[in-house]
Amino acid sequence: MRSTRQGDAESSTTIAGAPRIPSGLLERPRLYSLLDSGAPLTVVRGIGGSGKTVLLRQWADHADRHVIWVDIDRQASSPEGFTVVVLQRLARSGLLSDDRARAAIDGAQPGGEPWQTLTGVLSTIDESLVIIVDKAAGADDSTLRGIVDVLVGHPSLRVIAAANEATRLDEPGLAFLVDRVTVSSIDLMFTEEELGAALQVDPATAREVHRLSGGLPLVAHALARANTGIARSDLLAVATDAMEAFMRVRIEAAEYDPRSIDALARMSLADELTVELARDLAPGAEARGILDAAAHYGFGSWSEEGSRVFTFIPLARELLRRELHRRFPEELPRLNRAVADWRLQNGMPVAALESAVVTGDLMLASHVVKSSWFTLLRQHGERVREILGSVPLGRLRPYPLLVMLLAICYNAVGVRRVRGLQLFAIAAAATKSTNGEISQSDRVFLCAAESSALRVLGFHTRAIPPAQRALEAVDRLSTEEAEQYREQLPRIYAQLGITFYYGGELALALEVLGMGLALAESGQRDAGFSCLAMLAGIHALDGDIPEARRFVELVRAGGWPDELLDGYQGTFYRVAEAVIALEELDVEAAQRHVEVFAPHRATSEHWLVMACVEAMVELQAGAAATGLVRLDSTVAEHGRSGHAPRARRALSTVRMLLHLALGNVEAARDVLHRDAADADARTMVDRARLALVTGQAAEALRLTREAGRSAPSSQVSAEAAVLEAVALLRTVGEVHSKPAVDRASALLVDRGQLLPLTLIPAADLERLTEAIPALCTPRPLVSVIRHGAAAQALTPREQVVLRALARSTSTSAIAAELSVSTNTVKTQLKSLYRKLGASNREQAVAIATARHLLPPDPETDGTGPAS
Repeated sequence: MRSTRQGDAESSTTIAGAPRIPSGLLERPRLYSLLDSGAPLTVVRGIGGSGKTVLLRQWADHADRHVIWVDIDRQASSPEGFTVVVLQRLARSGLLSDDRARAAIDGAQPGGEPWQTLTGVLSTIDESLVIIVDKAAGADDSTLRGIVDVLVGHPSLRVIAAANEATRLDEPGLAFLVDRVTVSSIDLMFTEEELGAALQVDPATAREVHRLSGGLPLVAHALARANTGIARSDLLAVATDAMEAFMRVRIEAAEYDPRSIDALARMSLADELTVELARDLAPGAEARGILDAAAHYGFGSWSEEGSRVFTFIPLARELLRRELHRRFPEELPRLNRAVADWRLQNGMPVAALESAVVTGDLMLASHVVKSSWFTLLRQHGERVREILGSVPLGRLRPYPLLVMLLAICYNAVGVRRVRGLQLFAIAAAATKSTNGEISQSDRVFLCAAESSALRVLGFHTRAIPPAQRALEAVDRLSTEEAEQYREQLPRIYAQLGITFYYGGELALALEVLGMGLALAESGQRDAGFSCLAMLAGIHALDGDIPEARRFVELVRAGGWPDELLDGYQGTFYRVAEAVIALEELDVEAAQRHVEVFAPHRATSEHWLVMACVEAMVELQAGAAATGLVRLDSTVAEHGRSGHAPRARRALSTVRMLLHLALGNVEAARDVLHRDAADADARTMVDRARLALVTGQAAEALRLTREAGRSAPSSQVSAEAAVLEAVALLRTVGEVHSKPAVDRASALLVDRGQLLPLTLIPAADLERLTEAIPALCTPRPLVSVIRHGAAAQALTPREQVVLRALARSTSTSAIAAELSVSTNTVKTQLKSLYRKLGASNREQAVAIATARHLLPPDPETDGTGPAS
């Protein structure tokens, strides 16, 4: 049972050594239950002002056992001094006679055995006893160890120790010796509900007081004593005054060096502080010691877990910042920059941008954006819109880089794209300025962003000039600027390389990507990855397999995370892996690599490249019909851009190959006539292949020789050389075609290619491989191209069976529908599958659909099922 004694005089006679506290202070029943736990050791840890002493004094007033109180000062910090004070308190409380106390004190003097003496005395006391040790952090380690030893030997004894920092009593290993309960600094803080009840204010006011004070009991007690129905604004002012008075008393009591106060004011600009950041903000100051003292006197606290981070309590931070703005306004730009740089280095670009914008330093905001451009765009677009969108355009206009970033973020939201385009025009105009109003580093980012935006929108030719201006601006960067934004430059080079690649400037693209890769440091993780992936993919698509394999090996050895390998930045790496696998005739491996394209087909700017490679994999897997259906589906998914001339040209080769694999020569001819470029080398090679399939070897020879003279890549050169060799083998025989065969063989071996051999009719493949006896392949070569002027036509009866097959899934169902036996259906299906080149129902229906062999059922009107 708790007693209900009242009054300081009566309590102080029972609680030996207890300090006096003002009357009328708020009580904390929520915390009494923690102190009543019954554990032998209770540690109460909290910053100055967190109410440790008040809490323990109030709890002791209601305790149902004897309590003695020991303040750890210089006299009581040693084992001897602590023992003497405890013995004195025991005598004062009536638990020990004066004579016994004097004798025991003599035995505890230096040279004696203090712990043995104290243990002997405690063993004679039958009453339950609590020893409160206040300011325990001031005790010697040997004193704290002795307290634990005494606790272990006396089951009826409890110790409650209060400290403003961790001590030996907090060590994890102590749990093996004695049960321990910890009341943390967080536990000590007033909750919003407690503040509301104690101050009799509405929840909004309680919430605001809690935000300013952090729930610090010192402020809560001060407000409770002053609160007599005053207005909310006055109440908050009282809170601020109370905290300021508390800080001043603490500072005066500690005889703080004024320079330390100056250092704390500078440090207060950061919401969170490491020792390193504190040193940057207050050079020359003993940062660790100053922050330790600040924690000791209740101005903030160190984190207890992970890396050591100091956090000011909100009111202390506000008061110190007030002092900072009053006394050191000229230092604010330097201090803001130091905080922003620390946040950038510690992966907090959004916080860095927000603080720069809130303080009105848009020049600093531009620096933050340049230092974390790609991270802000890819991961924090919504927050960027909120932060920069809150700034009036008139203030943003002189900072075109911020305008450009906001434009790109708006463009990602459908309903805000018009606004995004307006801002984009404003920012793009600044990139063409030559009056020196923007820095070279700003010009780099602006021009690169303009180029990338135009490219993604499909304006590949228009994207080239700003990319060239960006490249020129990079060359003009000062050494300091180049070093400052070193981590971003490889990513900029990657974007410029992609622009040049899609703009048809292949050599320049490879050069720029190589520059970006060379600039990237190994520890920057994804800084150079985009360049590496692009180099691998471009070389693979161009048929330079040895070079592609070299870059792929670098990726494989790099330990890159899956989000890079399988995301937008890894697209061309996966392209390279798939193409290399196809050149090794490993279709299953290629299929595994293109599977990662699925989530990105609808949104990636690389969709055409992905579609081509996926279709080629299906072609080599013997699933040309599936490849054609998927290709058409992807095109439809991209709407107008899927049917644009550029898209049709890019897909014309693989689409033609799929039709040839299905035996649909006329469809292949239509593709070349409708979609292919008029007179480039790629188109001439495609026409040569069609000529060979339709028996026009002489025309194929003419086209391949013309294509060979202007081939833009090793892939086109190798295909042209193989087709030329095949055409000569058909027309002049093996002896006279040997130079062409040898040239094709040498080119294939040098460039690591085998795919061109699979893209000729089977009979030609057999003849050519016989002419190249030294050709070694990891797996059997199989032609995917049918030979003949046209696919075999279906009989009327086979067309009827085909329509029934499309509607039914079983032989018996087809037999019942057509009123024939199942054996008859099986025979007709066998003939149908042979003509279509299919091995099952699904393949037959897919091929028939791709070749437009499924006309409307004659029993319907051609538009839907019969009624």
